Amino acid sequence: MAIWSSNDPYAITCPKLGRVEPDDECDTLQDVPCLMVPFMEVGRAEAELSTAPHLSMLNDVKLDGEHNCVVLLTETEELGYIGAAYLAARQRDVYTGLPFNKNVSSPCFYSEGLLPVLPLSPMDSENTMDSFGELLTVGQPYMGGDGFSPSDNSWVLDDGDYPLLIAPETCWYGMTELIAREVARRRLTIVMLDKKYDGEQGEGRLRTLRQDLNFTCGAQIVELNKPDQLSDYNRYILKTELYKNNIHIEDDPYDDILTHLDEFRRSHGGLCNSNILRYVKVLRKQGKKDCRVELTRAQALAPITLQSQENALQAAADLAAEMKEELWGCESVKAQLESIVDLMQMDCTRRKRGLPTSGHGQILLFAGAPGTGKTTAAKMLCDWLKGRRLLDTTCDDLYKQVSGAQLKAPYVGNTAPLVHDLFKNSAFLFIDEAYALAENGQENDNYAQEAMAQLCVELENLPEDRVVVFAGYGGRQNRMRAFLDANPGLASRITATVQFDAYSPDKEMPAIFAHHAAARGLTLPKDWEKTVVAYFTRRAVREDYGSGREARRLLESCLTAQSHRLMADEKFDADTLRTLTSADLKAAIAQLESGFAALDTAKTGKFGV
Repeated sequence: MAIWSSNDPYAITCPKLGRVEPDDECDTLQDVPCLMVPFMEVGRAEAELSTAPHLSMLNDVKLDGEHNCVVLLTETEELGYIGAAYLAARQRDVYTGLPFNKNVSSPCFYSEGLLPVLPLSPMDSENTMDSFGELLTVGQPYMGGDGFSPSDNSWVLDDGDYPLLIAPETCWYGMTELIAREVARRRLTIVMLDKKYDGEQGEGRLRTLRQDLNFTCGAQIVELNKPDQLSDYNRYILKTELYKNNIHIEDDPYDDILTHLDEFRRSHGGLCNSNILRYVKVLRKQGKKDCRVELTRAQALAPITLQSQENALQAAADLAAEMKEELWGCESVKAQLESIVDLMQMDCTRRKRGLPTSGHGQILLFAGAPGTGKTTAAKMLCDWLKGRRLLDTTCDDLYKQVSGAQLKAPYVGNTAPLVHDLFKNSAFLFIDEAYALAENGQENDNYAQEAMAQLCVELENLPEDRVVVFAGYGGRQNRMRAFLDANPGLASRITATVQFDAYSPDKEMPAIFAHHAAARGLTLPKDWEKTVVAYFTRRAVREDYGSGREARRLLESCLTAQSHRLMADEKFDADTLRTLTSADLKAAIAQLESGFAALDTAKTGKFGV
């Protein structure tokens, strides 16, 4: 156990976990996981909390014997342990001089600065309870004495004067009864809950547990957030660790270091004390043992610099401009996508500053006819978010595209794991033709039902730095509406719906056609626009109209007609290769319309089709 200097502004800079083993005389208690709480006066603990805004709310927790249950909602496990240590330090005077139970042979936990930790897990009915070690592993309550009795004895000791920290690995309904039993016999019970537990094994379990503990135990609920990246708290921890390790950096670029640390570690829980300590340890390796380490600014930033902030912002700006150029018209679409990016940016900023956030990823619905830019918009949105470092870069796939049909596994029972793995490994998941899950007799399709059910589970737990897009056709058939109606839970989880309207035949479509031609270095005939508008106008009234894809298809057909003409003339100079004629355009249109007419004839069964 560490001894903290009275000169340190913060005694608890990083949680210290360990285990305590009883002496030879103890035969009822084996090694117990503990949080090591530094020895500090209550006044000092309260003073430190007052100077750390992200922890100051812990001073408002009542520790008067009437209130003996505190629930800590934390963003990281580390932050939860720090909060628990401060609460234990504030409570220390309550335990001074207590007549501990002398009949139980065990370490005097609190007098030694140790806070027992119970890693509570769901009860395992198959556990034989042969040994305390096995029980501790699965989080079963230890009952003490000569046997085990769930209703009579406490986990660590018969004496309830000892405080206890409950740090469950997951959130489950059966927890309330066990926690309430411990609260009833103890002066202080701290329950540490990670915010990510919400919905992990069912909808709203974290919320339900909070309400139950508040009602049954009078629990005080405290929500802890990470400190702002440039807070005085973080600056102190960084400066102190650099000083302790005899590291000097020119110009003292503390704010730049903290900013880069936050960016570098964001996907691993954001800026926290342990990340700062790891960073300093990396710097220390650049010098010889026991020697002063002199580093330039560039050398200090090198281990945590992915790319400069300027380059990142420029890349994001370039992507935004590209999106505006590629998504012809669609002004409302562009505005919505920009708003989504801005929302995720603000949530990221709030998170860095220790403020509440939405706590949930973006679930988007892209509806529109084929060729209206849904896939293009999704890929650009992904690149845009990546440029701003708003996506989880630890995923195997930054961008993953699948069809609705691909969400169904070939074997019964494999669909749910397949969907789970897709969500787990994808930062930006694009599900095209999602309505396939609601068609083809879905009522009798166990695979589709399993996929839809698992989708609801995964969407409920979607992290803040993840995006899911469901894409499909709207329009006359409104197939996406049928998809949402197939499972009422899906519609309620959609955070934004983006409608992609068909491109106008007299404005956007000619512009797209000309853009693709220019990209290929082609020169169009003088009368091209009138001919193209007339063609697109005829096509736009048909059910199989593919919007933006029509422009690409027409250009490819023009190149086919040009190739046929040039092969006949045997002229292959650069100018002729770059030039499309009116004859090429008219031949291309005639060929396409002939093909569409043939398809219509085939549909009537004239050819036995």
